Amino acid sequence: MEPLEVLNRGFGGAQISHVIYHFEEIIKPYEPKAIVFFCGTNDLTALKTPKETINDFKKFLSLVRNEFRNIKVYVIGIKPSVDRLYLDKEERIFNSSIKLLASQDAYLEYIDVWDSMLAEDGSRMPELFIEDGLHMNKKGYEVWTKQVRKSLSKDFNI
Repeated sequence: MEPLEVLNRGFGGAQISHVIYHFEEIIKPYEPKAIVFFCGTNDLTALKTPKETINDFKKFLSLVRNEFRNIKVYVIGIKPSVDRLYLDKEERIFNSSIKLLASQDAYLEYIDVWDSMLAEDGSRMPELFIEDGLHMNKKGYEVWTKQVRKSLSKDFNI
């Protein structure tokens, strides 16, 4: 994300409740100018409902607002992983809920990666993922980078 100074605080298998639990360690000490957030898919995989997952996100956002006031939070929507086709409905509900929240909050932005990761016929694209169908390969990250840079460029000089 050059020229931006980025600190990756993500950790594998995280659910939003884990990010909340570790907020004091992984976010607060760094006094971020903005937060790019990707989480939620593991919550749905753990059989939390989209509503429960959104409620956890609202708790996270409240922590951010209490600590940093009005810094911008960019939420990367859940991606259409090949391995998670069985969660299609839940993933779409989560993404549309985040998009709605963002439409009501000038300091929250939804980054939609969903459509750009689908084939022309609307199917999920295995070529964007490693063999497990869940984690992205270089091509998948190129799609993400394009979408994230597009959003961040509105607020930062990149």
